Amino acid sequence: MSIRPLATLRPFSPCLLVASALFATLVLGGCGGGDTGSGGAATGTGGTGGSGGEAPATCDLYSIPPPPANACNGSVALCDRRLDEVVFATTHNAMSNMDEGWIAPNQPHPVVPQLRDGVRGLMLDTHPDADGVPSLCHGSCAFGKKPLDEGLGEIATFLQCNPREVVVIIFEAYVTPEETDTAFQKSGLIDFVHRQAKGAPWPTLGELIDKNERLIALTDDPAGTPDYYHYVWDHAWDTPYAAETPGDLKCEVGRGDPANPLFIFNHFLTNPTADLTLAEQVNHNPFFLDRAKACAAQVSDLPNFVTVDFYTTGDLFAVVQDLNGL
Repeated sequence: MSIRPLATLRPFSPCLLVASALFATLVLGGCGGGDTGSGGAATGTGGTGGSGGEAPATCDLYSIPPPPANACNGSVALCDRRLDEVVFATTHNAMSNMDEGWIAPNQPHPVVPQLRDGVRGLMLDTHPDADGVPSLCHGSCAFGKKPLDEGLGEIATFLQCNPREVVVIIFEAYVTPEETDTAFQKSGLIDFVHRQAKGAPWPTLGELIDKNERLIALTDDPAGTPDYYHYVWDHAWDTPYAAETPGDLKCEVGRGDPANPLFIFNHFLTNPTADLTLAEQVNHNPFFLDRAKACAAQVSDLPNFVTVDFYTTGDLFAVVQDLNGL
């Protein structure tokens, strides 16, 4: 997941380029790297979402430790902050993971353990599989897949089991908005969506929680018609994503308008695919925190989505806590 460039045709999407690189990597010698850490991950996945009523029986697989009373995303201090005033630990290609056997994965664990560990921003790619079923895939569904409605159902169940948590999804979409909407409806995730008018101030986390509008959906597909399926570049901007070495990580505008309220801070390396050894180079402090703070100062903007590969490696959560002033 890198989100396709603005005004670029789909055949030139970074994910399709990555798919080609993945094929070459497999042919020439296999995929790189693995993470031996558990990161406190849960072992259970699956389940379906829904709104209202009692929490589902599967909450033992989804629930996080009880937060402080009236906390928002784990902290009372975050409740009065607008969404664009909060920093979210974010996983790049969140669906692509080692535990479920994806080829050339970006993350050690699936989405549900990520959420239990504290990730609150998910970059997800959607593609039709070989049978045309809308699925979570990275470049090619041959490298790993999960039906889209099933993946969204897991997120819906997490939200139902944890009523004080707000989650943001950033989609790189190669299925239609109508297919995506069908998956939202079928999964029950539709019951948690927030609808944000372009240019309007974002609500606070507390307001989103009070209204039970705890899922923000952003997409790089400008043709989206559901009112909750927001075109990401109407609301956000990002730093460049195509970095191969630590020196390639730049604090400059990649896509979108820096006047937009949300800032996607890309902090991962791809050479030619994601790899644990690459994450080891950039995920640790002081390099990680120093870069995030320097970039925030340079652009006078708070990095809202701090986006990494192999999230259990290094200091993602410490960086997010520091940037949130917690």
